[in-house]
Amino acid sequence: RGFFSLAPAPTAKSFTERRVVPFTAKQVFDIVTDVDRYVEFLPFCVESRVTRRASDDLMYAVMGVGFKVFTESYTSEIRMRTPREGAGGRVDIKALDSPTFSTLISSWRFQPCAGEPDACEITFKVDFTVANPLAAAAVSNFFGTIAEQQMRAFAKRCERVYAAGAPKARAPATPAAPAPSSSSYTMMGRRRMLQRHAISGPPPQSSAAAPAPSAAVAVPVSRLRYSRGEAKPSLRAASPSSARAGTLRSPSM
Repeated sequence: RGFFSLAPAPTAKSFTERRVVPFTAKQVFDIVTDVDRYVEFLPFCVESRVTRRASDDLMYAVMGVGFKVFTESYTSEIRMRTPREGAGGRVDIKALDSPTFSTLISSWRFQPCAGEPDACEITFKVDFTVANPLAAAAVSNFFGTIAEQQMRAFAKRCERVYAAGAPKARAPATPAAPAPSSSSYTMMGRRRMLQRHAISGPPPQSSAAAPAPSAAVAVPVSRLRYSRGEAKPSLRAASPSSARAGTLRSPSM
């Protein structure tokens, strides 16, 4: 018996992942059908390129998958149904010429959530049968987590694309206050001066610039001096300037 006759028969496997996301069915549909950008964010995707668009509901693309020593490239047929208001959408992707898989089909379902117009339920399912027995073990381990990883990658892609385009909240503009007039500045200055005086008292006055008091200052008679020939003045108050000078002259009679 040959070596390959001892290998186990191909086994069909299937994996399914479901998740509710805060995006509309149409938004998620647009991300899943943007095949040319798969290589930018999808795990293990080494090539993604649309080769032909047959119609609005059908296109063909080249897909490349790489995992450790396993590398696969194949042509895929992609059939689409765009979500409508109140109705879900779908995307079915089928490998046509894979050397490793005799069957490789992945499908997406987008169902709007009742009562939540900005949310939808996504169901992703992958079915495959490995044709090459030598690659069966490695491929089975790889596809055992592919459904969960693909779902997580597409959800993060939606967050990145739609969160970046959402408008940012801005605080309401505050109207500018009118400029104060000159009289306002004067009143503000007087108010501040009175506040400073109330706290620390009036500022000290310089002796050189001290103004003369308006009331007369009483000077003792004993400190008065007289010039010869002058009559003794009456006991009237002298001005402060004369008192500081040390000489008081009586007014002429």
